[in-house]
Amino acid sequence: MNQNNTQGGASSSDQEDGPIATAALVLAAAALVVSLAQALLQYLSSSEGRGKCTYEAIDASAKSTKLGWNWTFWKLRVYYPVLNISFSSVMRAAVEQSNYHIDAPQSPISRLTKEKKGDRSMWGFTVLEETQTDTSFFTVSWYLFRDGYTTLVDDADPVTSQQLTWAETAQLVWWKLTHSSGPVNRPRASWAQMLMAFGIRDTRSLVYKHADADIIPASVDAPIQRVKLFDLGMLALYLGFKKVTINAKERHFEAVGDFGTITTLKTNELGKVLHFEGDILAIFAQISKGSISAYNDFVLGKFSFAPGISMNGIICPLHLLLHVTTQHWDGERFREEQRAYLSAAPSEEGLAKGQVAAEASLFDMLYRNPCLSSLTDEGELGSEPGNHVPQHVLFADSEDSFRPKMLQKTTTGLSARHLSALVRDDDEGINYHDLCLAIDHWNKATGLRLPTILPAASLCLLTGCETGFPSSVLIEPIMPWLVALADQVKRSSEKFTYVSARTTINFKTNTLMFVRSRDAFWYSFNYVGMETRLWQWGWILHDTREIYDCLSPEEQNDLIIRDADGRYTGDVQPVLLTECYALLQQFNPREWAAKIERVVTMQILKFRPHNMVWTQILLLDVAIHFLVRGGFYEGPLEMYNLWTPEVVAVFNAIIHVWDPTAEEQAAANADGSDAKSTRSSKPSIPPPPKASKIDQDHVETLKEHSTPLAEGFGILEPMSVDGVAPPSPPGENSPPPDAQMDAAPPPAAEMPKPPKKPFLGRTDSSPLDVEWDLAGSLRRQANLFPDLGYEEREAKVQKLACLLQLRALFVIALFILMPDSSDVYLTDGERVEMPMI
Repeated sequence: MNQNNTQGGASSSDQEDGPIATAALVLAAAALVVSLAQALLQYLSSSEGRGKCTYEAIDASAKSTKLGWNWTFWKLRVYYPVLNISFSSVMRAAVEQSNYHIDAPQSPISRLTKEKKGDRSMWGFTVLEETQTDTSFFTVSWYLFRDGYTTLVDDADPVTSQQLTWAETAQLVWWKLTHSSGPVNRPRASWAQMLMAFGIRDTRSLVYKHADADIIPASVDAPIQRVKLFDLGMLALYLGFKKVTINAKERHFEAVGDFGTITTLKTNELGKVLHFEGDILAIFAQISKGSISAYNDFVLGKFSFAPGISMNGIICPLHLLLHVTTQHWDGERFREEQRAYLSAAPSEEGLAKGQVAAEASLFDMLYRNPCLSSLTDEGELGSEPGNHVPQHVLFADSEDSFRPKMLQKTTTGLSARHLSALVRDDDEGINYHDLCLAIDHWNKATGLRLPTILPAASLCLLTGCETGFPSSVLIEPIMPWLVALADQVKRSSEKFTYVSARTTINFKTNTLMFVRSRDAFWYSFNYVGMETRLWQWGWILHDTREIYDCLSPEEQNDLIIRDADGRYTGDVQPVLLTECYALLQQFNPREWAAKIERVVTMQILKFRPHNMVWTQILLLDVAIHFLVRGGFYEGPLEMYNLWTPEVVAVFNAIIHVWDPTAEEQAAANADGSDAKSTRSSKPSIPPPPKASKIDQDHVETLKEHSTPLAEGFGILEPMSVDGVAPPSPPGENSPPPDAQMDAAPPPAAEMPKPPKKPFLGRTDSSPLDVEWDLAGSLRRQANLFPDLGYEEREAKVQKLACLLQLRALFVIALFILMPDSSDVYLTDGERVEMPMI
């Protein structure tokens, strides 16, 4: 009995202790879990670099962050991605990721905007502002039409999902999940902000290694990336920055744009570092109006002339174009021959033909230092053309002899040598005697008649965006020569040019449908007139017809002459915009643009002079294309079809004026087995009549048609304006210009003497005639206008020479107005790099 009670009590006690033991076990397990969690949290937080590698610090680069374990110190190790921020890598990533944007061609949302019918006729894309980007994915329905940068709007109102069908909505949601990224939030790292301005949200293609986050200095709250100054300069210009200054020796970099800056900061712990600051979405909105593929190599002084034919930025061997046109080289053959030519070019002594910077520097030294001209007579500059021009003569600098250091490159953007020359000659202007002497000795030293940049500007293809050009290195040293040529071209073209007030007003009101008259980065509108495979414009291409089609019937008739029945006559008229005609009167593009910008600030109509010059070039290209080809080219864009006999003739003429020996060299080096003749089977041109004495009555008639630029800005009295018939074309009842040139000159006593210190670029006639006989070279080309009589052919030859010369001058003016990329050009190939925070 008692035994039974004892057993019952034990059983009851066991039943009471069971729950307690379970609870204790649970509590002990929970305490163990908490302890382990605390230990894990302590280890996870023991790495200070973890907080520096988050999305808030480096944006999408946080996806590439790796974690590890430090067994020595028993703590978490964080590895951040080290990026290759080179120009080529960043541009490649930007092109690839542009396909993931909501407005990409393959996006279903982009396809909806192309329907343009019914309720969707006003649908389009606009770039967001930073106040509009802080939105979660499913907060509002219209967020489906965003990608962090761009949103879809109906006129000005956001488009909502209610305006789509169920099938379109499902397709849109799937595309967003697989392609699009979230809102744009400004990270702490400035290099990440710069990449975001390019539209890059995924940097995995830029990662080339990882580094321990513990090496990040304590005073910096984000990883540091290193970038070469050359690459950063290129990236800054392609982001739309207008001024880039690089001093590799002093490790200084500065870039300034409308929406941001890149500056050099000096810190106690890191020394000099780079820092980007700007409006990310405003920069993206500026550069995203066109395709990144349409960017160009003008920043490095490179020229493109045809598909696959792009010249080196240092040496531009134009004579190779003769082989391209006559032997039908493809792009690969041309690149091989160009590499062979560059490898054989003089490296320390001598001047290779087409060495653009060396040509400019040599002329600058000869013009600024007339005493150096004696070197040519003594043989130091080479008694034979192009032989042994010492580098100390080509690139000598007078910085040591120039005192006001405060006015040099950091404040003016000019070198001490150029600034010294400007300060010294400001009161004297351009000296004709020194200019003629410098040109003469330059011709003897180089074996060329003209600077390489002039024929290159006559032939090169253009781009539709404003990146930059090394004008301080390639153009400014030869500006006196260019001013003299512009004055000559202005005088010789007055009987051809037609100043159109109608086209000028349409440009200013932004109604020319192929140009953006006010945009600070993109010239082109909807790529009108651009060859889609080349992303370029030029008179050699058949897409030029699209520009003509955008003009009104009146503007078309001004540009291409029709007969009474409305049929093309095969003749054209060089149409000039009003302000561009004023630029020819005094060829100083920067001063001309500054005057226009001051006037525009006080007017309702807003436009940029840079865009006006680009428009002028395209109008000239239409006329050149039609005049050379006898109509608009309709054939395919292939090399063998592109080099028609008349186009080859123009190339030959332009290059022959540049280098008289180029044509003979090309013929001597041509392989007869694979060369294809481009000569026409049509009869040759009859010889001109014998020269006669100048018809003084005809000269007086021409003088009556010529009216100089009126006093003041923009007030013109051209010899042909809207509503007034232009003068009769040359060649009617008048001797050819060559006949006038060959006529007997007046006695020496009657020859007028030029003033001692005259100025170039004024409105009166200049006594200086610089040799640029493009008409004479065109006249010798048998494949140009072979079916015309002498007088009619002579008129067209003169007009074509005028068009090509005007194009060259306006292209050079455009290069001068572009941001100066000289510092980037000069640092190409240098390995100087700096940290960027």
